[in-house]
Amino acid sequence: MDVEAAFSRLPETHAAALRLRARGFDEGAIAAALALEPKAVAPLLRIAEAKLGALTGRSSEAKTELRPEAERGQSDR
Repeated sequence: MDVEAAFSRLPETHAAALRLRARGFDEGAIAAALALEPKAVAPLLRIAEAKLGALTGRSSEAKTELRPEAERGQSDR
């Protein structure tokens, strides 16, 4: 499954957290944007990465590869 399709299958909060991190938001900013407790962000990101990796068949360690296509070009410039 490609990354865009995989993102569409993630829970909305998981996808949003990954997108915010890809745009350079730190955990505090992600927590504020998603109305989460700051201590919940790191575990949420780990779970989101694992789910995305399972959907794409890719390791969650390849974070750049797991970002949606539209966001790879924005922050890689």
